[in-house]
Amino acid sequence: MSGAMEQKTPEISDRGMRRRLFLLLFLVVCVSPTAFAQFLDETINQGKASTVRVITDLGHGSGFVISDRGDVGTNFHVIEGAKEILVVFASGDRIYVYPAKVIATEERQDLAIIKIQESIPNSRVVTLAVSETTSGQDVMSIGFPGIVDNLDFSSDSRLEQISENVFKGDKTAISLQTPATFPGNVGKGSGSHIVHSAKISGGNSGGPLIDLEARVVGINTFIPDPETTSVDYAFSVPAARLAELARKNGVKVTVSTARVSAPGSSGGLMIMLFVVVAALSVVTFMMALRRPRTILVDGLSRLTGSRSHRSKASSGAPSPAQQPPPAAGSGNRAGMTLRGRDPEGNSYCFNFDADTFRKAGGRLYLGRNKSLCQFQLPQDSVSRQHAALIAKHDAVYLEDRNSGNGTLINGREIGLGDSAARLKSGDRIQLGEVKLIFDVLS
Repeated sequence: MSGAMEQKTPEISDRGMRRRLFLLLFLVVCVSPTAFAQFLDETINQGKASTVRVITDLGHGSGFVISDRGDVGTNFHVIEGAKEILVVFASGDRIYVYPAKVIATEERQDLAIIKIQESIPNSRVVTLAVSETTSGQDVMSIGFPGIVDNLDFSSDSRLEQISENVFKGDKTAISLQTPATFPGNVGKGSGSHIVHSAKISGGNSGGPLIDLEARVVGINTFIPDPETTSVDYAFSVPAARLAELARKNGVKVTVSTARVSAPGSSGGLMIMLFVVVAALSVVTFMMALRRPRTILVDGLSRLTGSRSHRSKASSGAPSPAQQPPPAAGSGNRAGMTLRGRDPEGNSYCFNFDADTFRKAGGRLYLGRNKSLCQFQLPQDSVSRQHAALIAKHDAVYLEDRNSGNGTLINGREIGLGDSAARLKSGDRIQLGEVKLIFDVLS
């Protein structure tokens, strides 16, 4: 009797696993159309990294970087009649302030291009999407609504001037110069203006309207008068108009003619169909296995070769000699470790070696999302895929993955576009608010 019961147990387990897999497939099919329309964190961060605040002696508005030579796009009415113009950009704990001059205007289209004398550190140059937007397309407005005009930086006690045009400040001061984002949909994409539901208000003028790929599709310009209409929509000038103004005035910009598929279009349906077919294939394969869960887990373990784990052990910081890590591509079996704490007191310890890098293709990712990273840091200040450890040239390097809250090594920030930094034993790494120490184990 006992033997018969033991033979039936795997059968019941397999049946339960099948039920779970079918439930998972059902959820994937239901959630997929919604997921396609969401803005990724990386897309939002890219949009913010291109957006600047434009301050004049008459008021303020928004703008965005259109070239690596200091050219900024905005509205004509933002700079109209101004004698002084400043471009302000925040990155990390720094605020950069530059005087600007007008180099091109198109009053009828409410467009202007202003220029500063140098490129802005850690800023991103946009791509202008010059094809027409489509009804229902997902868009997001970025800019500075409701910010007080003409902030006096020198008198703000939370800011410290560290050079002629650079200020250092705390989170409160920096937040005043961090753009706001509001998602929406295109109602009407053709004609002289894009009509959309992404919120804009005073101060958003001249800011970018971006699509799901962080391309600028329009320049936010105005909203209907609330005293004469209760309709909640906004107007943006198509990016193709700004591209034409730039071309006429010798400003080199990056343009894209590709379209982004609107929700429910054939492109979105094709992607959803592919997901469904792939999910069905996985279910069929796993149903054919005698012990699907055991075999799958074993296979994934062999594929990743990752041995990351989270513990509640003490975060006592080691004090090793400053030496380079072992050759990542060699047969050296000396291990490496990253360990530390987050502000909530949670401890982390990740152990790895040259063989771990080899099995992972030379890169190990750190971040909040365990499906995107070998080493998970489930803390709110950490991006979904925050940074990467890279094995190359017989050394280990750290690279920022365009994180929202930055990556620091020994207090120095790795900015957007910076080369990966080589690690030494004892280096102190900070991802968001999580502090770690890199160590080579002897």
